[in-house]
Amino acid sequence: MKVLFLLDEITLGQEPLGVTTIASVLKRNGYEVDYWRFENEGEEATREFVQTYQPQIIAHHVTTGTHTSHLHINKELKKSFSFLSYFGGPHATYFPEFIRHDGVDVICQGEGEYPTLELVQAYSKGQDYSRIQNLWVKREGDIIRNSCRPFIENLDELPFPDREGILKRCPHLKQAKLLYIIAGRGCPYHCNFCFNHVLKTLQPGKYVRWRSVDNVLKEIKWSRQFLDFGAVAFQDDTFILNKEWLYEFAEKYPREIGLPYLCHVRADLSTPEIVNALKESGCRRAAIGIESGNNKIRNSIMHKEVTTEQLQKAGRLYHEAGIELLGQNLFAAPEETVETALQTIGLNIDMKVHCTVIHFFQPYPKTVLGEMANDLGLYDVSLDNLPPSNHWGPTLKLQDSEIIGRIGHLIYLFLDYPFLFRITKPLLLHVKNRSFRLFILKVLKKIETPLRKITGNSIGSRWHPYYM
Repeated sequence: MKVLFLLDEITLGQEPLGVTTIASVLKRNGYEVDYWRFENEGEEATREFVQTYQPQIIAHHVTTGTHTSHLHINKELKKSFSFLSYFGGPHATYFPEFIRHDGVDVICQGEGEYPTLELVQAYSKGQDYSRIQNLWVKREGDIIRNSCRPFIENLDELPFPDREGILKRCPHLKQAKLLYIIAGRGCPYHCNFCFNHVLKTLQPGKYVRWRSVDNVLKEIKWSRQFLDFGAVAFQDDTFILNKEWLYEFAEKYPREIGLPYLCHVRADLSTPEIVNALKESGCRRAAIGIESGNNKIRNSIMHKEVTTEQLQKAGRLYHEAGIELLGQNLFAAPEETVETALQTIGLNIDMKVHCTVIHFFQPYPKTVLGEMANDLGLYDVSLDNLPPSNHWGPTLKLQDSEIIGRIGHLIYLFLDYPFLFRITKPLLLHVKNRSFRLFILKVLKKIETPLRKITGNSIGSRWHPYYM
């Protein structure tokens, strides 16, 4: 039995840990697995590979925005080959009605390791697979909707991700020289722009779980045979959530691994003790959710439940500890204005973040904030008209939307050259003429590359490639 995972280029921005863990579960049980970059390779090469590999199941990891390209390639392949099409990932999880599309045979909601294994086992034996928990199955025009099983309680029972397989097929993932890893699953918070509040009720059981520290360290050591990495990138939503786990990690990691690492943190959890544990264990960079510089947008609109004062205090703690901060920002949410967008950039500068990442709000259906945007008439929420990336620009119909988008894209310039921000801010705030504002912003964008060449200051959007 052969299973082929078709992966898009956005998913392959880094190792897709969910997919490679599922693949390892299948391999551990004797099934053959491979991967293919269908967007990078193109339709004809994809068709030729499928002809050669002859998979019985073609699996897709789909996110909202990329789902249309997966539907297209699946439809094209269905014209020439006989296979079971299987869709998982965030889009299939939150929008299982996706199965109604032509050519979609099975979708998986939630954690996919064991549902996928049971599907492959049943399909390989010619047995009925229509009653497997977590799966929706299309059968002779009808859709069989199965309930979801409990979340996996013991994460240590899962095999390590299929690094050998994914790196062989997708060697570009080696370029960052980073090991991507996750120490736990689940987030207890209720940010309105996120899906966590939906996901935690989808399956029964404990949602927030951790692997043992020893299991995590074992995976890092094991991964050295496949990847030459100089740092570790923990992908947990909030790495500092479990104090006991963190303190054990901080004691063992420097002794057994000793590499710099980066992780995700929250300002309200960043106490002196926590920051010191991160420092002593080798944390080089912490990604912190700033979201908005405006307290009302961050808390009343986004429900981040973190104050500006807590962010400023956390900024001081990390700065004093010598841990670089990466500011994560969400521009162009409901009630965003030119003034609040400038407040976001100002807060990044005040916190002395080393680098930043800009995201533009996406009004995903079924999220509280996505539905709010729809109710306010700011966006006609549709699954098929959302862009595949949230880095491109504003999606909402806000007043001054174009100006806000240009401000957002200039955050890297302003962060690296704060004097330009101090000069520009009053002009954008007090001169209301739209044409003048756009002229100023266009000029700044035009001079960014020459200015960086003159000063030798590379762009401040450095994320994980910082460790290259």
